[in-house]
Amino acid sequence: MDSSITGSSPTPGLTRARKSEITNATLDQLVCRTHRRKNPSLDLWHHFVGNIYRSRGSRMTRQIFALQCLWLFVAVTLVYAQDDVRKPPEITKPAKAETQYKHASEAVSLDCLASGVPEPTYKWLRDDQPIKSDEYVSYNSQTGKLTFQSFSRRDEGEYMCVATNRFKGPDGRWQEAASFSPPITMLQVVVSSFKQVNMTTLTGTEYEYLRAPCANKGTIQVPVITHNWYKGVKASQVLMDNGRLFIDNNGDLHFSYLLEKDGEVDKYLCGVSNNKDNILLGNPTKIVVSPSSGSAIQPQFQYSNNGMTAKLFTDATLECFFSGYDPTPVRKIPQIKWFDDASNEITGSSNPSKYSISPDGRKLTIKNIQETDEKNFYCQGVNNAGQTPKQKVFLNIISAPIFFPEGRPKDITRPEHKDAVFNCHARSLQDETPPGKPEWFVNGVRAGSHLDPSKHQFSDDNTKLTISKLSKATDIQCVQCKVSNQYGTIWGDACLNVICK
Repeated sequence: MDSSITGSSPTPGLTRARKSEITNATLDQLVCRTHRRKNPSLDLWHHFVGNIYRSRGSRMTRQIFALQCLWLFVAVTLVYAQDDVRKPPEITKPAKAETQYKHASEAVSLDCLASGVPEPTYKWLRDDQPIKSDEYVSYNSQTGKLTFQSFSRRDEGEYMCVATNRFKGPDGRWQEAASFSPPITMLQVVVSSFKQVNMTTLTGTEYEYLRAPCANKGTIQVPVITHNWYKGVKASQVLMDNGRLFIDNNGDLHFSYLLEKDGEVDKYLCGVSNNKDNILLGNPTKIVVSPSSGSAIQPQFQYSNNGMTAKLFTDATLECFFSGYDPTPVRKIPQIKWFDDASNEITGSSNPSKYSISPDGRKLTIKNIQETDEKNFYCQGVNNAGQTPKQKVFLNIISAPIFFPEGRPKDITRPEHKDAVFNCHARSLQDETPPGKPEWFVNGVRAGSHLDPSKHQFSDDNTKLTISKLSKATDIQCVQCKVSNQYGTIWGDACLNVICK
């Protein structure tokens, strides 16, 4: 008997039993990759290996020849199996939800890019409805590019890309796995003219406070709007006069104290613009100033944007304005101090990564606001004639639902016959209305009666989806969930890949 069979030979190399182990293990993996489809080379392989061991020749020669044949067979079988490799789509662009503003008649395109095996194809949704290509908007199903020939308000909405790949199931029918992109909200830039109104006349006394409202504005839909004021027939820009004047976020013009020269202007005009080349003027205002002596006037609180609402993770700017006049110093307007809810003074240098204060002190910007920033801030006006009580300025923070740390659905790779569990568990900010139940989609189709309840099982609160007894042949898929509250919607998207044990 050949000693290599018994394992008694010290000669380096694989024993026949060990070779058989490797061969069988390798074949089992390959057969699994092909979903145990009939591969005609398997029978030939077993027959051929048997003939090798029954043939004459040195033991080493037979071992080497057997290994060479093994690797050749592996290569051939992998080629045979490669058309069955499956990887559900993974969208890499767009990478996050955002809002884009586009000008009327602008040519616009959105890109969508995904990986997957087989290579995905694409379609786009607008407000959850499939887009039909026409003379205004179209998309390329092979590249994923969405094109607007001439953007207008009819094109406004929430857009999502859907990447899909298709493969044949064991019964020969086509199956799909589809993944959603983060939503892109598309809006047209709109800055319309002021309403036509008669001139408004405002009266005040020299060295006292006055506010000129920027009223009667038209429709404004832009990410950032700029307010300025203009004066006279030539509409020259009103300067802020070393901080004596101030324009708030609403566009209103505040005079910390009036001077007689303010009444010498024949008219003031409020101006709005979203770029320096397009300024709209309106709401004509005349100011009549009565003369007075210039005695000191202690600060008085006049305005703040108390209750300002800002979105989580953005920057928020709080405003505070005090009237008052101090004839003694060079700077005749009140100084403004800011405090947090623990009465700690906030200065420009106290925490520059978190706070910044405008040169005139009237604006406090909180950067990258977090949930803990929803609280009261305080401002105070001070001059040589006195100081005001601290004035509360509350910052209100809002947000679409937020996924709990493990609440967002994640991509899963699981072996056959196991279960896969997807989470979709989100919350609203503290003191806000809780979100509604999650809505689920499978391969982009809303979950419903078409799903097998023994395969797709939802928890009572809809925060978990379990896909049971996985099969590589039928269960490679993508799932989506949607959670909404009064401030918006979040989407979760994840894919399931099934492998053999």
